[in-house]
Amino acid sequence: YNLSLWLGREHRYQDALAVAEQGLSCCLHYGRFDLFSLLLCNKGFALLLSGQPAAGKQALKQALFSQQMLGQRSWLALSQSDIIATFGEAVWNEVRPADSP
Repeated sequence: YNLSLWLGREHRYQDALAVAEQGLSCCLHYGRFDLFSLLLCNKGFALLLSGQPAAGKQALKQALFSQQMLGQRSWLALSQSDIIATFGEAVWNEVRPADSP
């Protein structure tokens, strides 16, 4: 998770995407679902920032749904603020869970 986050912050979106994908596979293999939604968020950000809006928004929707289902309220709130700060309210309104403010 941390490496994909750092790579994204360094604008190395393809590398961030590759690391996030590898992390997602590891989460599934080892049952580490606490990190799964965070890696999906990193994947969504990397896709959106590398010019793949449809795939990026789909990954963000999956991340937010996972956070909601796993009861990760603090991560959901942080994801919301990061999405709004990076992409604006319009993207948040497209990807937010149905019962989010």
